[in-house]
Amino acid sequence: MHGRKDIPAGRLVIVCLLFLSGCGWWNGQADDVEEDPILTAEDPAASDAIGAPPETPKQKLELNLKPGDRFPLMKTVEHTLRQPAPEGWAICRSNLEMLLSVTVNEIHEPDRGKQPADLRAGQKKLLVQYHRVRFSQELPGRKKVDYDSEAPVLPIPLVAQGYHGLKDNGFEFWLSANNQILEIVGFDQFLDRCLRDVTPARKQQVRAAMAATSGGDGITNFVEDSIGLLPTTAVREGDGWTRERQVLQPVPMFISTHYTLRRITDEIAEIDILGSISPSATFGQPNQPNTELSVTIRGGNSLGNCLLDRRTGLPMQSRVEQSLEMSVHLANGSEFDQQKTTVTTIKYFPEQGEPKSSPGAPAGPQGNVVQAVAESPAAPDKPATNR
Repeated sequence: MHGRKDIPAGRLVIVCLLFLSGCGWWNGQADDVEEDPILTAEDPAASDAIGAPPETPKQKLELNLKPGDRFPLMKTVEHTLRQPAPEGWAICRSNLEMLLSVTVNEIHEPDRGKQPADLRAGQKKLLVQYHRVRFSQELPGRKKVDYDSEAPVLPIPLVAQGYHGLKDNGFEFWLSANNQILEIVGFDQFLDRCLRDVTPARKQQVRAAMAATSGGDGITNFVEDSIGLLPTTAVREGDGWTRERQVLQPVPMFISTHYTLRRITDEIAEIDILGSISPSATFGQPNQPNTELSVTIRGGNSLGNCLLDRRTGLPMQSRVEQSLEMSVHLANGSEFDQQKTTVTTIKYFPEQGEPKSSPGAPAGPQGNVVQAVAESPAAPDKPATNR
């Protein structure tokens, strides 16, 4: 342990707010994404041996979307932050639950007569809309914060003011044919709407915190959690592929994630997720919103699984647990360690758009979510549809 161990409660709150304020979209900037060749579980030589069973045909995992498709998702992000305190360890917890929907606004069809080939072929423009946000936070020695956008209690708690602007808010983004972020549409306006209820005294601070961990960074995080794990080539059970990305904000780190296709049928695909996180050397200082402290990553790992719906290519459910070891450096020269655990879950409800249950049938949790999305109004100031 480094430096001073008995960190004052006020300092603890500052550090907790810095790392527990992300809303799940805003986690990291993918500067560079590389994909390794498919690693097959079979020995090529063995497949040529006499009597060897025939190989299972490889299959493609891909998005199957069309304009107008709308998919409700429930995303939950749980943070647990531990740091040394006089009594041993101080623990901060937060939980963020977001009901949102993704709508396919446009798919660029290839111009088959165009020479050279149409580079925009297969690009997709998606609209993200938030419909309900719930947030809670527990800090040592402080009253628990609970916020629900459906029944907000005034005044809105300071830590929840940014989330208050998410309800009925949205923006668009373009995906390439291989599901990489190309462009974000209307994000500045989206951010302005998020800040509309933030007090003037805190608006600059909140904007800086969101800007440091938002934009293409956060959308990349969302895509990585959902459709960014799809391989670019056909695969069979046992195959694996690796994706690597450089995160610059708010804390520089290098993330390498290996995916393994555990099981595949005509309806679903099960994928195991195993990742490692290491410090990243960058040119210049990371854009951390709190000038009184800086944070560096010492290492970490992630573990999870995802169940894909092969009809759409979207995750029916996924769960990833990430653990980070960090060092916090204060302006007065002291430093201490932190341990952060983040559990991200996503649930997708494919019942959207399908025939409703017969009268008298129990709605169930999924039915309630789908109904809530269906009844939610469109996002105000909807971004323009022209690219």
